[in-house]
Amino acid sequence: MQTDGLIIDFRTNFGGNMFLSDSALKILFNYSSSTIEFGHRCSAADHQQMCAENLWNTYKINGAPPGYNKPIALLTGPGAASSGDQVALRMRYHPRVKVFGKSTGAAFNSPVTLNLNADWLSSYSPKDAFELNNPGIYLTHLEFPVDQSVWLTPSLVAQGRDDVVESALSWINVFSGAGTTLLTDNAEAGFTKWVTDEGWGVVKSNAHSPVNSFSDSPKGNYKNNANNSMTLKNPVNASGSAALILSFWQKYAVQSDKDFCIVEVSGNNGTTWQQAVKYTGTVSTIHQSQIDITRYANFSPNVKVRFRLTSDGSTIADGWYVDDILITGYAPGQSIAGINENNIPYNYSLSQNFPNPFNPTTTIKFSLPENAFTKLVIYDALGKEVATLVNEQLSPGSYERDWDAANFPSGVYYYKLSAGNYSMINKMILLK
Repeated sequence: MQTDGLIIDFRTNFGGNMFLSDSALKILFNYSSSTIEFGHRCSAADHQQMCAENLWNTYKINGAPPGYNKPIALLTGPGAASSGDQVALRMRYHPRVKVFGKSTGAAFNSPVTLNLNADWLSSYSPKDAFELNNPGIYLTHLEFPVDQSVWLTPSLVAQGRDDVVESALSWINVFSGAGTTLLTDNAEAGFTKWVTDEGWGVVKSNAHSPVNSFSDSPKGNYKNNANNSMTLKNPVNASGSAALILSFWQKYAVQSDKDFCIVEVSGNNGTTWQQAVKYTGTVSTIHQSQIDITRYANFSPNVKVRFRLTSDGSTIADGWYVDDILITGYAPGQSIAGINENNIPYNYSLSQNFPNPFNPTTTIKFSLPENAFTKLVIYDALGKEVATLVNEQLSPGSYERDWDAANFPSGVYYYKLSAGNYSMINKMILLK
C-alpha cells in the first residue's frame, strides 16, 4: 500500500478464470459492491427474451477496510476479452479508478461450443452480462466506457515509450500536491452546512474526530421505506480543479443488499444527481473512504454532494455515521512526458481547457513533438463544426489558443485536435 497510485494494464488479457482476480479485488476495495449479472435466452418462441441467472452474488466484490484509497489507472484496449472485459468492468466500481486507452473487445458473453465432427465446430452464446444498476442493457458489443481515450503513437513507440502509460502517470501526478480544500466539516459546528429531508442530525458518538458525527437516525434505528438524505446546502466551485476528491470517515449497519448508504454528486446545484458509490451491509469500525468525483462534478462551479440512506420495508438497523467530510480540488499536474533539452515536447497532448465551465472565453493548450499539419476544431453537442482555431502546418512546440464564445448559446461543446496521426477530443461547458 506504500505507493502513490497503481497502474493496472488490461490491454492484453484474453480471458480465463475471472474469479482468480477476486482476492486482489478484495484487497483494493474497502466495501462490498455488487457489479454484474448474466442473463440467458429462456424462450424458444422469442429469441430476444432473456432471464436472469440469479448469480449476481458470485460476481460481488467482497471488500473490507482499509482498502486502497489512492488513484488507480486502469488501462484497457481491444486485446482485453472475456474475463479480461469482466474484471476490468468490475474494477470500474472502485471509487478511485480512472480508465485510460480504448474500448475492450466487449465480449461479455458465455459461449457454448458444439463439436459437429472432426473438422467442424460451431460456437454460439446463450448468455450475456449486464450491470445490476442497468438491467436489460446487455454488454456484449457495447463500447467499454473509457474516461480518457488515448493510444500508442508512432513517435513515442519509436522511442520505446508508451502514450497510455504516460497519460496514466500524468494523472497520478496530479495528486502529488496538497490540493485546495473546497469543503471541510467535522460536525463540531452542528448541521449548519447541510439540509435534510427526513431527519439526519448530529450525535455525540461514533466520531472519527471528537466528539460529533453526522447520523441518518440520531434517535435510534432508521425507519422502514426510508429515503433520507443529508445534502450540502451551498455548492462548491470545482471549475478550476483538474481532479476532485471527496473524503470522509464512516461506519454503517444496514440490511445487506436491501438497504443502502448512497453517496451522490450533482454538477448543477442539485437539479440532477449521479450515484458515485453505494454501501450495504455492516462495517462496525470507523474508516476513511475517498471517492474521485471528478467525472460527476464535470468542472462545474455548482457542485453539491449528498449522503442518502434508503431502506425497504423489512429489517431495520443502526444506520450510517459520517464524520470529517472533506472535498479537495487538485490543479493540473506537470506532464510526465515533459520537454527535451531543446524545449520540444516529447509527445502530442491536448489539455483540458481553462477555465471550464467558462463565459465567454476559454484557453486551449496543446503540444506537438514534430512538424505536423494541425487542426483544432470546435463542435457543438450535435457534432456540428462551429469554429476552427487552427488549420495550418505547425512546428514542434507548445501552443495555446483562445476561443471567444460570446455569440454562442450555453451548452456542451467539444474540441478536437488533429495532427499527423494523432487525434484527441475533449469536452467543455459554456455557462452563461
